[in-house]
Amino acid sequence: MSRASRLWARTGAALALTWPLLACGGSGAATCLGWVEDDQGAQHSPEEGTADRERAQRLACNGYCRDADPGYDAMYQVWRDSPAGDPSVTKAEAIFRDEALMRYVTETCADRCLSEIASGARRGGVDCEDGR
Repeated sequence: MSRASRLWARTGAALALTWPLLACGGSGAATCLGWVEDDQGAQHSPEEGTADRERAQRLACNGYCRDADPGYDAMYQVWRDSPAGDPSVTKAEAIFRDEALMRYVTETCADRCLSEIASGARRGGVDCEDGR
């Protein structure tokens, strides 16, 4: 399967999963928004929440990894300057262009981020509001 086909498949799957929530306005359940503090003290959190606390924290870690993780920044710079890369693509867009970047952000870095939060080595948390 080509890289473009995988990208379209992922996009289609994501839309299929989120469309019912967008169309129906959600379930009335609590909306949880995770946050992660980077090494400079800035907080990173996604723009939208989810009903699942664990998912909310993972989404916040994904955002931290994409925006502030030095390891992802280094990988992005290497990719950007490589023949497969594109200097006009942002760090946020690059994860959808390269499977290794996506895996690093959503698995390697996010798992480390979650572990650091659980151990107290990194500040993070989840805030939930009742959706009823």
